[in-house]
Order: sequence, then structure tokens, then C-alpha cells
Amino acid sequence: MNGNLVDCFQIDEAYRRKLQRENPAELAFGDYTIGRYAWVMADAILFNKPIPAKGKQGLWNWEGGIQDGQ
Repeated sequence: MNGNLVDCFQIDEAYRRKLQRENPAELAFGDYTIGRYAWVMADAILFNKPIPAKGKQGLWNWEGGIQDGQ
């Protein structure tokens, strides 16, 4: 997925309560441990074919090309 990072915030108890009310499935399947950080993305684009990125945690720049509407 490609998009623009528009915000980043630290997970706190108030956010966990909000998520429990508004989207309990997301809370159940995500890691929203207090103290972790959440990235807010905008204009996300799902690629037709995933880009292999073994071991790439965090923000990084893709060095390869993107072709065929990926």
C-alpha cells in the first residue's frame, strides 16, 4: 500500500476506549498496546501486486520501480 503519512500519535487509554466504542474488531486484531505509536495515512493506494519487503519495519524508501499499475 502507498499513501501519505499525515499524523502520528502515541496510543493512550483514551484512544483505546474510543477504538473499543467505534471499531472493536480493529482493537481485537491490532496491537494497540499503550505507549505504541499509530500512523495515520491518507490517500492510500492498494497495489495490484505486493512489493516484497523482507524485514522492512518502520518508514523506508522503495528503491525498485513500480510498473503495470502496481
